[in-house]
Amino acid sequence: MTQARRATPIPPFCAVCRRHAVALGYAPPKQHRAPLIWLCDDEYCHAAAARTYAMPGPILDAYELAAMLEAGGIAAEYLEQLGITDIAKLDPDTWRVACSPVTSTSYGAKS
Repeated sequence: MTQARRATPIPPFCAVCRRHAVALGYAPPKQHRAPLIWLCDDEYCHAAAARTYAMPGPILDAYELAAMLEAGGIAAEYLEQLGITDIAKLDPDTWRVACSPVTSTSYGAKS
């Protein structure tokens, strides 16, 4: 399923981090009727919205890839703290649980 980057009538997810959006939107100032993007309640996403709004797809893709790689490293460090060092042996459900805190502040990913 393709996720539209611009706003829908109900805010399903943040255009920056893909977490649950709230009724906060962003559109560039001084552009008449520019499409709105929905945001979550995270101040970092509010700041990033202005920089990423008109960013070309290939550049945004590069940032997303870098973020995914960094998140994988954070998850691996977390698993190592738990004494799990061979992430290749994790089943998909265990890996999903290990990655879920990366998008929140639960162990310092967005501090």
